[in-house]
Amino acid sequence: MLHSKLLTAFLCALIIAMQWPMWTHKGGWLAARDQQQLKLAVQADNRLKEARNAQLKADVLGLENGKAALEERARHVLGMVSKDERFVQFTQP
Repeated sequence: MLHSKLLTAFLCALIIAMQWPMWTHKGGWLAARDQQQLKLAVQADNRLKEARNAQLKADVLGLENGKAALEERARHVLGMVSKDERFVQFTQP
């Protein structure tokens, strides 16, 4: 009886000793999970940056190719008006 309990305890300790590196060390499952989460975060950030880059590229092409885009940007961003326009602002009393 004592012999089988010792053998069982030894085998359990052996299994734990074999599993320990897979769970805790640099190449283990926990590290792999952390790397997967980091990968997902970086991919999400990349998607945001790609969308921003596409918008900037469209802005640059619009500014390079047409006067209308340049005028629109000047109106909306800088608040400019052309010579033949009048700026009227309505305020609430």
